[in-house]
Amino acid sequence: GGEHCSGCYDTELVDSGIVRQQTICDTPEQNRVAERLNRTLEERVRATLVATRLPSRLWAEIWLATVKIYNHSPHSGINFKLPIVEIDPAHHSHPDVSRFRILGSTCYSHLPRDQRKTKLSPAGEKLILVGYSDTSKGYKLWNPVTDEILERYNVTVDESHQYDPADWPTSPVPGDRSPDLADPDIPLDADKDDIYIVDRITDHCYDPVQGYSFCIKWK
Repeated sequence: GGEHCSGCYDTELVDSGIVRQQTICDTPEQNRVAERLNRTLEERVRATLVATRLPSRLWAEIWLATVKIYNHSPHSGINFKLPIVEIDPAHHSHPDVSRFRILGSTCYSHLPRDQRKTKLSPAGEKLILVGYSDTSKGYKLWNPVTDEILERYNVTVDESHQYDPADWPTSPVPGDRSPDLADPDIPLDADKDDIYIVDRITDHCYDPVQGYSFCIKWK
């Protein structure tokens, strides 16, 4: 990228005594070690997204989690040592992998009292594991309803149950709302011929009798 061509970057290389050697255009084999690692990570991320059925927009979180798992796994290229130990042996002489869990697993996270709606509200919430915190010993959890990434510590992971889109209520994707639905004055008593089925719609346009969601199409 362009960040590798800036004057600050060149100055940092000179100050660090690093000699930069550029590759010829369209010849990734000249940087085969780094390029092969990129392919390895890409294949693992792709396989994880396919296996877990997580939306592709979560690829960055899955990528970070994949890198963390990779760095805690032995590799033949470094005599079956752990990359994390080779990078920082002083702080990772005995790395802990006990908190690693299957990505895409269903989680139940403790919900603090001040975040509950009422005193009788559930003490936890159902979320999906998508990674591990970089700044603490917590987990990164995805809420499919609000599309938020949360960091939590008190988490119970059910690795026997993976993410299933059918288990979660359909919610509109941010920025993907129909213009018709933005108007609160749209009547819900239109003739049957003026109604058509849509994939994502808000709850107030759900017909409990017919069993499908709908919105109004004006003639």
